Amino acid sequence: MQLNGYPDLLSYSRQSRATVQIRERLDKASLEAVTGLQSDLTQATNGEVGRAHLLGKALNDVDHGLQINALSTVRMSMISGAVSGARESINGLGSRASIALASENEVHMRLLSDEAAGTLKSVMSAFSAAQGPRNLFSGTKTDTATYAAPEVLLEDIKNIMANATSLADADTQISNYFDSPTGGFETRIYQGSQGSGPGVPIGNGNTLSQDLKGNNQTIKDTLRGLAVMANTFEMKGTISESELGDIYANAASFVTTGSNGLVTKEGSLGLISETLGKTKARFDSERSTLTNAYNDMFGRDQFEAAAELQSLQIQLEASYTLTSRLSSLSLSNFLR
Repeated sequence: MQLNGYPDLLSYSRQSRATVQIRERLDKASLEAVTGLQSDLTQATNGEVGRAHLLGKALNDVDHGLQINALSTVRMSMISGAVSGARESINGLGSRASIALASENEVHMRLLSDEAAGTLKSVMSAFSAAQGPRNLFSGTKTDTATYAAPEVLLEDIKNIMANATSLADADTQISNYFDSPTGGFETRIYQGSQGSGPGVPIGNGNTLSQDLKGNNQTIKDTLRGLAVMANTFEMKGTISESELGDIYANAASFVTTGSNGLVTKEGSLGLISETLGKTKARFDSERSTLTNAYNDMFGRDQFEAAAELQSLQIQLEASYTLTSRLSSLSLSNFLR
């Protein structure tokens, strides 16, 4: 008579191992369905894993370049926006001041002097722009605010003009204040470094120079014109009306020259931004090429992986059911 054996520990262990194997295959299929890449690079490359690492490193380098490019693009956009904002806040003030002077309209001239004080504050605020903790116009001192308070500059120029003994004396003191390395602008107003900040990265270790700081001559000319125009009438009674007109005209000329200089700076910054755009396009192209090569070598059809995943889930459920039944069987249950 032939007797049929009943499930024993060996059968249970064999089924448990099969369940573990199915679960491992399911984990791989799940990963491949999500990533679209084969989970076993060694098998995909026939053991030549170095090729995978080289392609992976190239992709990481490109991604890093794109991240730096994005930060640089934002930085340049903020710098360009600051220059544009400063120029727009001037709003042709130099030309309007010249017209008011030509018409000998003192009331209008005084109104424009008041406007100059407000415009100076707007210009200094624009050039105090920061990207997070990085002050964009402070050179290498990126953690330092670009300027002291605008009121300090206005008060300094007011005192110079109020105490000057002549037009020539005022002009000399103001020139020293703005242009001398030891003048008030460099020692009391501008807080950044004398050295330029780092260049703008454009890939492959190359950079473009971007040395626009808060003590740039164009910016100083603009601030000088605005500060002098704002305080011109401090000299009324000290110098003749003709000389008063001369100093007002000179201030208007500095404002106009500075404003025109800012237009030139905008053009230069625009070229850097254009280069950054071309650099991004190059990085995007490289990334597309490398991604295609990586997918050709290690890609996994996601629909196929999803179908396998579904099949393995069914197998796993069946395996769990069988294992559960095996674990609960005993000799008495089998004979029953």
